[in-house]
Amino acid sequence: MHHHLLPALALVPLLLAACGGKNTEPSEPATTDAPSTETGTSTTDTTGTTGTDPTGSTGTGTGTTGATSTTAETGLPIVGTAPLQFRGQQPTRVLMISVDTFRKDHIGAYGTKNLTPRIDQLIADGVALDDHMQCANWTYPTTTCTLLGRRHVDNGFLPSLLNPGRAPFPAGTDFLATWLTEAGYDTAISSRNGWLSEEWNSVQGHTHILPAHTSLQDQTRIVLDHLRDVPAGTPWYVHIHATEPHTPYTPPEEYRTGLKALDPIDIDLDDRDVHYDAGDDWPTMTPEEQQLLEAHMRVRYEGEIDWFDDQLADALVAFDKEGFLQNTLVVFWNDHGEQFWENGNQTHAYDLYGEENDGFAVFWAKNIVPVRHSGPTHAVDVAPTILSAVGVPVPPAATGYVLGTRPADAPRYAWAVARLGPISSVVRGSQKMIFDWDQAAPVRYDRSVDPDERVDLWGTDPKVDMEMWGLLQEDIERIRTVDPGLQVIWPFGLEP
Repeated sequence: MHHHLLPALALVPLLLAACGGKNTEPSEPATTDAPSTETGTSTTDTTGTTGTDPTGSTGTGTGTTGATSTTAETGLPIVGTAPLQFRGQQPTRVLMISVDTFRKDHIGAYGTKNLTPRIDQLIADGVALDDHMQCANWTYPTTTCTLLGRRHVDNGFLPSLLNPGRAPFPAGTDFLATWLTEAGYDTAISSRNGWLSEEWNSVQGHTHILPAHTSLQDQTRIVLDHLRDVPAGTPWYVHIHATEPHTPYTPPEEYRTGLKALDPIDIDLDDRDVHYDAGDDWPTMTPEEQQLLEAHMRVRYEGEIDWFDDQLADALVAFDKEGFLQNTLVVFWNDHGEQFWENGNQTHAYDLYGEENDGFAVFWAKNIVPVRHSGPTHAVDVAPTILSAVGVPVPPAATGYVLGTRPADAPRYAWAVARLGPISSVVRGSQKMIFDWDQAAPVRYDRSVDPDERVDLWGTDPKVDMEMWGLLQEDIERIRTVDPGLQVIWPFGLEP
């Protein structure tokens, strides 16, 4: 239940009106799994589905991907490359909002929970990446691979959660902020997670490191103060990294009303260390104790997401009131998810199953052509896509794909050295394989019929097994060329 949802979302129609949208149910944008053919005011996928523009008009254009066309109704050209296109002109400013520990299936558009009306509206009115994959399962590697526009194995530096092995990024590493600063942008970041900070050299390239404080509301105020001082006409890039859903889950009291329906629990889950200790004690609890603890944690976690969504609604209205959404590309994404014992653990940095590894990303602007992009995307695709969208050349170091150009059959990898040591995964098509580097065998899932990754298919189809294992083994060997000290125990019979 959204306890202060009405005052927060009462302002959203103002924003939607400014964006050209309607104060109605979210519109249904077109869906595309390949660069679409678009002109006029429509968004048409490869099957011919026609979408709606933010003003609600429709069309049936048949232009060429990437070409500039003109709408019959407004005379505004369509610029950009499908599926990321704009009416009138491309943006010159970027507002990035990333959110920590946010499970994709807790977004209304991707699940069954009614917690995120503002995020759902962004997805409906923007370009949403529906099959998006993060590159790891904890903040240091996920935020940095997203901002590097390349995998860590390509960058030549491997973030590690374990000691020895922890180290800051080498000085002189180029990130998205580096390239935008070099292009004349004012670049600033406010991050509430220490892994994305000067301590770990992971915010290189920014001209301003802003305070973070305790909430998205505070970060919004700080960023607005900064943007007021940016000289008129100067392009800017601001990154807010919020942590509302991260442990401990401590939303305001009005977002915890679900706890009233539960029996009390003698555990102070407001305390971060106590929260983690409770997770460690899980195996020794009775089934009833486990069920109650999980229920308390889930109510709190969902309260954090509910609270974040309300703050996001308020933040976007605040930015718009001061003109900071004009000619601005808003980019919203998560760094990783969170598991609640689906795979034997709670929190994250354990596994590469969907609960921790599934990502989401949304591009929104007042004049964007809305699309639900169903083709495969990866975290490393975000930075080159932003550069392309604002007209800054994509450097060779950004080896991710600009949105719409990733081949459908290109493998997508994730890798981490986290709480349980090295772990890798690969996804190609509907097939996903995960290998913990000291386990007896990998596991394989067909996400087209088993999206929750519950039925291990390893051993049921030797041909598919070996195709996926060949991809994963090759990537592990590449990783070990960067850090030969990483130990892998190859499964019997699957040695290189």
